[in-house]
Amino acid sequence: MPHDKSFAVLIRPSSYSGTIGLNVFDGEKIIGHCYGQTYFYYECEPGVHIFASALENNAFMKATLLPGRIYYVRIAPLFGMAQLRTLIFPVYPGGSDWG
Repeated sequence: MPHDKSFAVLIRPSSYSGTIGLNVFDGEKIIGHCYGQTYFYYECEPGVHIFASALENNAFMKATLLPGRIYYVRIAPLFGMAQLRTLIFPVYPGGSDWG
């Protein structure tokens, strides 16, 4: 990993509604698409980023990413009224939200 870049690992560990794909954004740019029990990597410039996912709701997470660091972001689908809802939040290896 270049020392002048930031690196995010976006994780969707749950198999709940795993066949329904979620678009993941950094601002207005689609950076990936994930299904249940998948993840993807995102290399970006350091600074403020707004990660988002949208289904029945819009979920956002603002993060200030430092150069040369790796960040982990969990995407969690939830039961909604008509379709899935989604949450997006930071996680830490070994933390209570990790698995």
